[in-house]
Amino acid sequence: MFSKSGNTDELLRLVPCAKDKGVYLICVTSIKVNSLIDLCDMNVHLPLERELCPFDLAPVTSTAIQMVFGDTVAIALMGAMNLSREEDVMKKKEELPICKEQDFVMDQLVELTSKGCGCLLVIDDGFHLLGTFTDGDLRRTLKASGEGIFKLTVGEMCNRKPRTIGPDAMAVEAMQKMESPPSPVQFLPVIDHENVLIDYSHVIRFIIRLSGRAQILLFPPGMPPVQSLN
Repeated sequence: MFSKSGNTDELLRLVPCAKDKGVYLICVTSIKVNSLIDLCDMNVHLPLERELCPFDLAPVTSTAIQMVFGDTVAIALMGAMNLSREEDVMKKKEELPICKEQDFVMDQLVELTSKGCGCLLVIDDGFHLLGTFTDGDLRRTLKASGEGIFKLTVGEMCNRKPRTIGPDAMAVEAMQKMESPPSPVQFLPVIDHENVLIDYSHVIRFIIRLSGRAQILLFPPGMPPVQSLN
């Protein structure tokens, strides 16, 4: 929680809700004595003599140092968690939700739902990526075709031009590509220079990896329940 004064009513009201969910709370403030310090598990004090504003009112300096602090923490986490290449978070081939384009849609429901990514990666005999078929595609196909879905193959309904990424790309690049317009996607097939499927990236895998590593870094075992960093 970022607050210059640490007495912001909106933030104080949020604390009980966060505590009920077991959230570890850190407040970043510039006034040493404030209400948030007593309510949060950790306090980071950002010293501030006065605002750059001639009337010492507009939050110019305080917001600037908060942004600097936030960016510094983000970069430190990236380095500490070794967020490097996409290949660092790849799965083995046998774990991939794959199918062939001639497979019937209804025959692939187990594969679509059992691997936990909500998609099928359509390949040929050489493991070249031909397209993707998602649970959203399944719903749209069922709505449009009704009982006709039993006769449809994955190849007829799959997306032949999915977003993809290479194994040497940065993990952060994969996340950016997932979130890019026109609409966000939940996964990216990972292919080599010959369009051979290597893996897929899923947004949940990034979240689990990031949250777990960040929690260990920020809150190592044995940390006292309340700390104040000046």
